[in-house]
Amino acid sequence: MNPEESVEEEIKTPQYPPLTPWQQANLEYLKQKAIEDGVPFVDPYAIKEEENTEEDEATTETEEDSKDLEAADDTTTSTDDEPEATDTEIVDEEQESDNDQDVEEEILEKGPANGSFLDRLPNLKQMRQSRLYRRSTLLITIFMIPTLFLLYYISPLSSLSGISVTGNEHIPSEKVLSDMNFSVGQNLWNQFFNRDQYIKRLKNNEERVQSASVSFNGVNHFKVQVKEFEEVAYLERDSQYFPIISNGKIIDDANARAADTLPILKNFKSSKRILKVLKQYDELNAEVRTGISQIDYAPKKNNSQLLEIYMNDGNKVMVNIPQMQNRMQYYPQIASDMAEAGITGIVDMEAGVYAYAPSESSDENPTGTTTTESANSMENE
Repeated sequence: MNPEESVEEEIKTPQYPPLTPWQQANLEYLKQKAIEDGVPFVDPYAIKEEENTEEDEATTETEEDSKDLEAADDTTTSTDDEPEATDTEIVDEEQESDNDQDVEEEILEKGPANGSFLDRLPNLKQMRQSRLYRRSTLLITIFMIPTLFLLYYISPLSSLSGISVTGNEHIPSEKVLSDMNFSVGQNLWNQFFNRDQYIKRLKNNEERVQSASVSFNGVNHFKVQVKEFEEVAYLERDSQYFPIISNGKIIDDANARAADTLPILKNFKSSKRILKVLKQYDELNAEVRTGISQIDYAPKKNNSQLLEIYMNDGNKVMVNIPQMQNRMQYYPQIASDMAEAGITGIVDMEAGVYAYAPSESSDENPTGTTTTESANSMENE
């Protein structure tokens, strides 16, 4: 063989592995699908074969170059290379066979590259079932909500079962319920939304009520929270005692006796004047306030603001309403001086400060020094 003669190229036609009936059916399906979708058809079984063919061509070109070099040097080397080329082709054929077998196994395990209708069928069923489940859930919810409302409306849970009253000290609970006039056994929501009207009705009937609120205490039970005005004094009238609350109103609820902790007012008729006196009373220090037993309104022709205050120690203090808080702060010292002098009588703070026995005139000063330094400072105010 001449070294200058070109080596003949061996062109191999790709050999496809035999297809199973399932692969043939799937191949036809993929071809039909490509035609319907208008896309180029890609043969999943030929991809691997083409790659192997390219590798074989590259290997053949390398071998041909080696053969040309060896043929130029020595014709004997060319003769010796032919069996090696034959061995290489045998190895390539075995490798191609193994690759084809791997491709077939991969297709059998994972399915074709584009998938098949049989593989997608379970997913379609699952999607349809999921969509059907969502639609069914939505429809059931839409119909269940009004049904539940209807069942609740006709059930006993929508009716008022009872009412409890808290916070009331002087007003009986039965009186509170009677004044508000809730309807037990009737629809609770109508009564709850109109609760302001029931509270207003309670305030109109009970002067002691400062505020009230209505809330739920359970599923269908009301709780009425009442806050009463505080009792601050008693008004004596015909040997009976009527409570006076913090807004100055006199409660028409007579008692045979008054509480020891509250002052007793007498001869008062005006709520405004009562409020003025109570305001001055609240500003007194605790020592003076606890020493007061009774406050009488004792106006004169030339003084309509005069008060007579009876103390627990037996003394009586005469003072004007506007000056009650300022001048009564000196009473503990004056009472101490009177006790040292052995006097129990009247302390006149109307114009100045004079202490004298009831049998003596206010113009006289039997103690001589009854007007103390604190009283002098009070006169200078």
